Amino acid sequence: LISSYDCEPTSNPTLKEPTLKPIPTPTYLPSPLPSSIPSLLPTSLPTVHCSAGQYLEGNVCIDCSIGKYANDDVPPFATSCTLCPAGKYNTAVQSISCTDCATGKLSSSDRTHCKDCQAGEYNYNNTECFECEYGKYA
Repeated sequence: LISSYDCEPTSNPTLKEPTLKPIPTPTYLPSPLPSSIPSLLPTSLPTVHCSAGQYLEGNVCIDCSIGKYANDDVPPFATSCTLCPAGKYNTAVQSISCTDCATGKLSSSDRTHCKDCQAGEYNYNNTECFECEYGKYA
């Protein structure tokens, strides 16, 4: 498009007269196509949209694995999934929340299931197992 260029004279050894050489000028609207002409206005947001239970890696949405969750579904999207808190778990990919362990149960370190403390230990606040004091049992 000649209307989006300014021209300046340049000499051409094979011609007797100066010729006009196009000079790109900035456009006023963002272009959806790559261009060497800069835009004066900001470009639009990326078109990638991640659902809750997913995180954004580059331009790709990836499902959270079991034991983790993400509940953001509006920009800015999560860039990683969060491990369920102690005392909670989940068993599905693309989870948006975690479930409480049953009373007296403790979540596994990967938060994929709940478990009992070992013999001689007791559960404190469904978050950690502690060894019983000498002379006591659980």
